[in-house]
Amino acid sequence: MVKSPLAISLGEEIRLCMREKKVTQRLVAEKIFVSVYLLSRMLKGSFLFTGRQIDVIIELLQPDYETSERWRQMCRSLQDGLSNSIQGGNTSLRTLRESRGLTIPLLSNLTGLTTSRLTYLESVGADAPSRGEKELLNQLYTF
Repeated sequence: MVKSPLAISLGEEIRLCMREKKVTQRLVAEKIFVSVYLLSRMLKGSFLFTGRQIDVIIELLQPDYETSERWRQMCRSLQDGLSNSIQGGNTSLRTLRESRGLTIPLLSNLTGLTTSRLTYLESVGADAPSRGEKELLNQLYTF
């Protein structure tokens, strides 16, 4: 997966703020309900933060207003890019799933689609999801 420069920049800004505030990755990971390993990957731009995760991080780190709004805007821009990719059918489900750090069983629990259906959709590409499945996946990746 190619890392987005915007995702890398967001992660670097959060990492610097954590360092300034002397907040550990472990504490942030606990607050946003991810592993320390996944948080580390998110801070490096390999996985994306959700809007809710950014809000929790802002509440925890309490950066100034301008920084908070910049982080929210960066997150929205990244989410919009994912949403457009899903609707345009030019990004694989696997790439989208991995950008969120989701496993197929977890994605199955979140969407209600069977693991075999999700595995099939990953194997055949972006043209296979039905309209309803695309809408469901779009909602998941833009929350």
